[in-house]
Amino acid sequence: MSSIDRNNIEALKQRLLEPSNIILSYANILNEKNVSRSLGEFEDELSKIIDASKKLIDEINHAVSDDVLKLESNEVLEYQKKTRHDLRNIINIILGYSEMILEDLDSSHQNYPDIKNLLEETKKFNSNLEQLVQLNLSTQEQKTNSEESEILNKLASMIKPLAKQDKNNLITGKILIVDDNKSNCEMIERQLQREGHKTMTCFDGVEAINELNKSDYDTVLLDVLMPRKNGYEVLMEMKQSFKLKDIPVIMISGFKEEDTIVRCIESGVDEYLTKPINSTLLKAKIYSSLERKKFRDREKHDLQVAADVQKSLIPSEAYFPDNFYASNIAAKGVSGDFYDCIDIDSDRYAFILADVSGKGMHAGILMAKTSALFRSLTKIEKNIQKIAWRVNKELCETSSQGMFVTLVMGIYYKKIKAIEFINAGHEPVMIAKDNGSFVDLESKSPPMGMMEIELNDFVLQTYNPKNEKAFFLTFTDGVTEGRLRSGKEFGREGVKEKINQLKNRPIKHIISSINQSLIIENQKLHDDITILGIEI
Repeated sequence: MSSIDRNNIEALKQRLLEPSNIILSYANILNEKNVSRSLGEFEDELSKIIDASKKLIDEINHAVSDDVLKLESNEVLEYQKKTRHDLRNIINIILGYSEMILEDLDSSHQNYPDIKNLLEETKKFNSNLEQLVQLNLSTQEQKTNSEESEILNKLASMIKPLAKQDKNNLITGKILIVDDNKSNCEMIERQLQREGHKTMTCFDGVEAINELNKSDYDTVLLDVLMPRKNGYEVLMEMKQSFKLKDIPVIMISGFKEEDTIVRCIESGVDEYLTKPINSTLLKAKIYSSLERKKFRDREKHDLQVAADVQKSLIPSEAYFPDNFYASNIAAKGVSGDFYDCIDIDSDRYAFILADVSGKGMHAGILMAKTSALFRSLTKIEKNIQKIAWRVNKELCETSSQGMFVTLVMGIYYKKIKAIEFINAGHEPVMIAKDNGSFVDLESKSPPMGMMEIELNDFVLQTYNPKNEKAFFLTFTDGVTEGRLRSGKEFGREGVKEKINQLKNRPIKHIISSINQSLIIENQKLHDDITILGIEI
């Protein structure tokens, strides 16, 4: 049973009503006819402040009633938490609109002090709310909390306000405000619109997700507690969506508990604001989020340009020989894998599949360099060992420290249907025979770009099926380490199974089927997927 008695309830109500009545008194002053007439241009804001001040008293009387006596001991903390949350929602309205009026009101106006006093009393009430909503505070605890609050208030008064910025130089954006409290939504919307932002409001999580999927937004202000779908659920859904995952999210809540803030940060939130929302903090965090979004958009654009350039370095299917097919699917826009195929003469073509260590932009740059070296060297050199040696020499001289390339490069001889190749530190080449058996040809040469080695250290391997049909396949570890829909690793066995299922089909069909197995809707790839196949 709870240890709460009527004395506890009356003490709590008194602690809450005392500052609330002061706030209401200032609000009533602003409601007087002569005052409201002199503040006519702020009629709407004043109306919101007066209504919220009255609602604050009503909420206290509602929250601190005899029903509290029925609380079990284990329900007290949740009651205190909820009461603080509900009161902060109302305080938020008073603070927000008061700050908006003071921003535009001349300090010499006769009622400027009244609004300023209202704002200060509301701030004081909010800063003391944590200890005010306690049912079993000892006299010593009350004294300690009061002293702590006084120190914090003094510290806050010593901090100089931020200088006003030129609105023409501020970044503006389209912002979605999501809160089930319509008054909060309206107040935040007014504040942001005054800063030049475009806004839209939603009142629950389901509505928010629908709106985000329908329109583009630069930042989302997201309340934690909402009906149908709460803020955490909305955040999780956004982070799992390719379209929404990079939109900055500022979580707003009446809860100041550390575990709530930590949970939000762990879930991927960019910023966290507690109610009542400080307008200066709100502006700063919105600006920071828009800067972050601008940077992400620019980075996406740069990656897309790099990806487009990279695609231009990889030959399209129109240039493939009849018995050749290859594909490349990037995990991060810019791939560290590549393939190429170049006609040497009427009887031969050279081919390469390579995997650069690492991912992203640096891997893409090294990939482009390796590709350019291979293309230029095959035009002047027909010996595959010499091509490999010269590519390695160039990479060792100029590549970034610690980066290297594994690859399979070779020449296909059309008349005798034979292949000679070098496997430089890459996955084993897979030979799929017509009888359903497989041969793995292991690497016999070191990766490229790690150290300069002699020409003969690049071991030339050959394969000639001698009039037997076979497939020559090489692929990156994005294939073998890829995951199926079941979560199982694809592995080399997965490749073999696909080949045996489709061995009577062209090599293009086999490679396309492998890709389809590894590309799962709404799931990002962990590594690039690149496959090269030759029908012998």
